Amino acid sequence: MDKNEISEVKFIGVPTRIIKPGDDIFECFIEAIENNGIEIQDGDIIVVSECAVASAEGRIIRLCEVSPSTKAVELGKKYSIEPELMELIIKSSDAIVGGIPGFVLTLKDGFLCPNAGIDSSNVPEGCVALMPENPERSAKELRMKIEEKTGKKVGVVIADSRTHPLRLGCVGIALACSGFRGVKDMRGKLDLFGKPLKITRSAVADNIVSGAQLVMGESDEGVPFVIVRGVDVELDSSDEPIPTIPPEECLYFGLIRSL
Repeated sequence: MDKNEISEVKFIGVPTRIIKPGDDIFECFIEAIENNGIEIQDGDIIVVSECAVASAEGRIIRLCEVSPSTKAVELGKKYSIEPELMELIIKSSDAIVGGIPGFVLTLKDGFLCPNAGIDSSNVPEGCVALMPENPERSAKELRMKIEEKTGKKVGVVIADSRTHPLRLGCVGIALACSGFRGVKDMRGKLDLFGKPLKITRSAVADNIVSGAQLVMGESDEGVPFVIVRGVDVELDSSDEPIPTIPPEECLYFGLIRSL
């Protein structure tokens, strides 16, 4: 795309019925776009809620069926978290960094996230949703099925939300993407004044998710899919995990560990 050309990016919400354990996330998507008269185009990027993927994959857990360990009871008291939930957090995370009442900050698969990404919203009362077991695999499978069904070249992103340090409110974050690279290396490119960028990398997948979440919402909107159309992303067969920073090189994590 010419740098002087103005692009128009569209975010098309795709409402669906409630997605339940055992549903096929691909069939839910195809059913929804057909019901809403939406046709997939080359270059579309399909953003799908991680909660929808987790629900379809049967990652819904009843807390009453969880037996907390002694460690879970102790940490639950320390951080004012139900011991059953704390047990799931311990099992789902690589490390617990610290916490505040109601939340612990965990390290999971290279990401810092509260409560190991376990969510109690948009699931039945008394239940929680674990994160998808393998987001990269889920994104790839969904992309390949959509491309086979429609004959169009697309990208897929599995979306979640996080908070930034000292900022109120949630922003989008990509757990995995397929069909394009989630991070674009901008180093060496020139800024407006001709100076070369030295460290900048663009979080393409995260930025796409943040835009899509304005349509997807966080509560009862019932829009687990958003089609992003017109974004300047080069699609390929990439299925690489979204790059993370080693803890020792992360500014935020380094400050936490130094306290």
